Amino acid sequence: MASKEYYEGRDLNDLLDKEIIPLWQKNLEPHGVRLPGGPSYIKNKKITKSLGHIIFAYIHKGKIIKGRDSINWIRETLAISVTDDQTLRHMSTQQGLNGRKRNGIMPNGDICKPGEYSLIDLENVYSGWSSKARLNKLKPSGWDDIKTIYNNKCATCGATEGQPHQKDNSTITVLEKGHMDSSKPLEIENIIPQCTLCNKPYKDSFMFDKNGYVVGISNPKIINKSNSAVQKQVYEILKKKYENEKV
Repeated sequence: MASKEYYEGRDLNDLLDKEIIPLWQKNLEPHGVRLPGGPSYIKNKKITKSLGHIIFAYIHKGKIIKGRDSINWIRETLAISVTDDQTLRHMSTQQGLNGRKRNGIMPNGDICKPGEYSLIDLENVYSGWSSKARLNKLKPSGWDDIKTIYNNKCATCGATEGQPHQKDNSTITVLEKGHMDSSKPLEIENIIPQCTLCNKPYKDSFMFDKNGYVVGISNPKIINKSNSAVQKQVYEILKKKYENEKV
């Protein structure tokens, strides 16, 4: 179906085969960067909704796009049912593509608003990203080593130490020792660099993985900050899990 759709006189398969896929394979895949829907396309020439988002972003590379426009384009051009722009939200911080999302700063200084994204290029890895393979392979011996592994950036938001913070240009980014699991000692293997703006509000309430993503809660009292509907859902989940056990 995609072969019937054109971009500047070329069909989408041609765009994928001669630009998007080769650029990813040459510049990004060797660094562990993933191309959503890429392997599936290489195997059977099928364009998934995830790859559809990447195609739309690539067609407008270097420019800010709206997630809803990408969704509508995929529906109309590829006739694929899609309801969210999750691929665009995660393409930089989780996949490693050189993209921008909410509060992300464009090369010209423009800032992406909520629901806005941009794929800058397919030549460079996103500066605030480190692959799980790389993080697992490198073994730091001290705080300076940890910061070097993360390119002196906050593991959670990607802010660079010593530079104005993207969320507050009046604040110079300072990296602190972020506790991955507060139930364990604050030792080398349990530390990620976090800027003050990320480390302070989280405190010891959440658990993080090496990529700076929240993977659990450390302080059960944090549930009190959720609305009653969420609290009831959590209660039902835990009740079902432990109803036959003595607490």
